[in-house]
Amino acid sequence: MRAKKPTAAQLKEFEDWCAECPPEMQATARKWHPFTCYRDAENPHTHYVITSYGLMPPGDRKAVLVTVLHGADSTLPGVSVFGVQVEHLKPCGCTKWDMPTEEQVEHMREHFAALQRARACAPNQSNPGTPPGSTTKH
Repeated sequence: MRAKKPTAAQLKEFEDWCAECPPEMQATARKWHPFTCYRDAENPHTHYVITSYGLMPPGDRKAVLVTVLHGADSTLPGVSVFGVQVEHLKPCGCTKWDMPTEEQVEHMREHFAALQRARACAPNQSNPGTPPGSTTKH
């Protein structure tokens, strides 16, 4: 799957979906639509597509945040990031965004599993005397 120009049917489906959304989300989705790719405004090594939109925190009609998916040529291929402010995204539009490979996804799984293991074994710096991995105060 590559980021590419949408078909007429995809545009209609998107507009039908937008019509059901709150006005703030409609405006954001139409300006920052899922049919192009984006880069982080401060990190050109990222390469995303938007996969979802949400109002955060729940009930706050001012904050529209997005979930982005890192592509094959991004810093964290296959990783989705929730709660991104669209102002931090810069439209790329290169149409070269591509899904990460199975090998890239597996590498990221291994990387995050190693981080999780390391954190589970690390002493809790914010609460000395607490068993590794615990957040409970004693």
